[in-house]
Formats: sequence, structure tokens, C-alpha cells
Amino acid sequence: MIGAVLTGLFGFAYFAMLNTMAPALILIAIVLSFIPHALTYGPQAALIAECFTPRLRYSGASIGYQLSSVISGGPAPLIATALLAAVGDASAFAKGRDLAAWLGLTPRQHSTGGKTKLLGISKRGYRGKKPGRFGA
Repeated sequence: MIGAVLTGLFGFAYFAMLNTMAPALILIAIVLSFIPHALTYGPQAALIAECFTPRLRYSGASIGYQLSSVISGGPAPLIATALLAAVGDASAFAKGRDLAAWLGLTPRQHSTGGKTKLLGISKRGYRGKKPGRFGA
């Protein structure tokens, strides 16, 4: 719990150090970020192992850990490649919000009586051809 709280609080200091654009402060921010990461990640093995009976503990924890890394981390390079192929030069976007709007991830709006209500995310914003599988 201490690691999670420290990670959340350190995020503000971390990004403040990154925004200085000073290489020494960026290096210090990265090195210091390992401390809350270790406090959060360290007890994870014991917590996961306790979810299984002693007979299944090693294989159950291992299968869960490996499958989660494949499902969550596996598509990341493919998504990044597809975005790079579709966007090309990202300097055309001033903010990440502009890129999200270009991709069509914009909230739907409903207005009545001068009050605007943002609804769920739609994919209506980008009318061009979406990149296919693997950015092709």
C-alpha cells in the first residue's frame, strides 16, 4: 500500500523533473522512480502466490503472470507501428488530445438548454482510411 501511495505522489515530482529538460534531473527522476516501483512490485509475488493452493501455487502463478504479459504487453509494438504508419509526423499535433480527436476517439455531445453533456467515446471523428492489420 505504501508503494502505491508513493508511486502516485512521486508522479508529480517525476513529471516536474522531466519538464525541466535538464539531462541530470531527468536521470535522477528515472533512478528515483525505481524506489516506488520496487515497493509496489516486490510484494506482488507473494500476493499472487497466495491466490493458489500449495499444490498449484508455482504453476498457477506462473501461468497467470506469463499470460497477462502476453495479453497486455504483446500487442503494444503492433499498435505503436500502426499508429506510426497512420500518423507519420506527430509534430502536426500540438497535444495528445488532438491526436485522439484525429483518431476519432472524441466524446459524443448532447446539448439542451445551453448545457453540454459529454457522452461516451465514438469513432466518428476520422473519416479517412483506418490502418489495417499490422499498419498495412
